[in-house]
Amino acid sequence: SLVEGDEVFFKTTFYLDPKRKISSVRFVDTLDSYLILNEQPYTVNGIPLPSKNMTIRTQSLAVSALRPFTRKELEVKQIATVDITDLVRPGINVITMWATIHNVSTDTLLKKSTSAFIVNEFHEETTLASKYVTLSLRHKPKVPPLHIETTYVVIKWRPKTLQKKIAEVAKALVSLQASNVQSVVLEGITFEQNSAVLTSEARVILDNITEILKEHPKLNIQIHGHTDSTGSAVANQRMSLARAKAVRNYLMKKGISGKRLVARGFGFSRPIADNSTEEGRAKNRRVEFVRQQ
Repeated sequence: SLVEGDEVFFKTTFYLDPKRKISSVRFVDTLDSYLILNEQPYTVNGIPLPSKNMTIRTQSLAVSALRPFTRKELEVKQIATVDITDLVRPGINVITMWATIHNVSTDTLLKKSTSAFIVNEFHEETTLASKYVTLSLRHKPKVPPLHIETTYVVIKWRPKTLQKKIAEVAKALVSLQASNVQSVVLEGITFEQNSAVLTSEARVILDNITEILKEHPKLNIQIHGHTDSTGSAVANQRMSLARAKAVRNYLMKKGISGKRLVARGFGFSRPIADNSTEEGRAKNRRVEFVRQQ
């Protein structure tokens, strides 16, 4: 059961036939009056959806003025129409939405559905519709929020900084295609303390990097690991190389050819900030991608 203030994560998956050319894809989402969209609510394949791609209109359930209305009929729903044409890809696509439960004045049920409208090169439209999913809302919390490992999951809101990092990393990586950009620092590629074990945040970002590298098969990169000046030169050299290799190995496990990836470690020999401050040391502990000819 959900109560006011709980945050809800909705996930929709659909498949685009790689053999068919797509002209446009629109995603239509019903927003019950008990839902408030969080900031940057939608992502498509891990990339935050620009606000300009989304329009929201209201729709009343009252259909006739010749009889009395029930309270339910007088409620207004919102319909979100999302243009995801530029963000979808052949094969499996994943759309996520985050919202917060609010205005629960009595025990009730929340029904949710989504649709996708796919137009091919011949202007023929195909409609995909999900089944309704019903969630129970309680006026007062009776049990802790239920965590359900299904398509509809009650979870804590993903930090906004992670979504921002994903978008910035995607933009930086694509910029490596430009002739005047040789290297980019990838924020968010972090490791467990004093180790070469990737953090969960780093793995999410690398999953998005994997998809971008698949979309740009001619982009070959060197993965440069760097550390701060804490410890010996030998230990930092080894750690920086181990971390660069950890990134390379993760990308290879996700399907990127090892021939496109070279791992190198530089220890603390190439600082970009002052190692005498904690802020400077944090900036020097980094992973860079360098375009390889």
